[in-house]
Amino acid sequence: MNKSNDFKKTLIFIGFAFLILAIISLLKSGIVPYGHYDFWGNFTPSEYRFVVERIKLSYVIPLSLIGLALLIVSSKIKNSTEDASENGETIPAEYKPISMWGYFLYEILFSIPVIGQIILLVKALSAKNKNLKNFARSYFCLLIIGVIIWVAYLIFDNL
Repeated sequence: MNKSNDFKKTLIFIGFAFLILAIISLLKSGIVPYGHYDFWGNFTPSEYRFVVERIKLSYVIPLSLIGLALLIVSSKIKNSTEDASENGETIPAEYKPISMWGYFLYEILFSIPVIGQIILLVKALSAKNKNLKNFARSYFCLLIIGVIIWVAYLIFDNL
């Protein structure tokens, strides 16, 4: 099976996982009673409303957008056999260029909080494609620089 097909299936799986997380968090919002308190402090509900908290919306919308973006972009990925037939030439697998959408998807994949950093380290250390390995290394260097700047800010902000 092609690596691009595996990558495509992985993106589809991650996209659906993000959408399912967004739907589950919306379903956990719930029905809240609205009403009034009388003079003695007893609550009398007058109606029930379905309420979505603002805190939940702050992470439901990005989850659903990331999921949709991964699903849309995964549909745009070509198989490696299609690329070779278009060019009429064969490029060794270790030097095969990564498309613009490939870089974009790897950016999204590497920016997932914990899983992304694990995938980033695996790709930076053991990717067979030189372009992907160099991209992962540059992203890792950028991540290290960001952490150094953040730690310096924390240290010098308290002085």
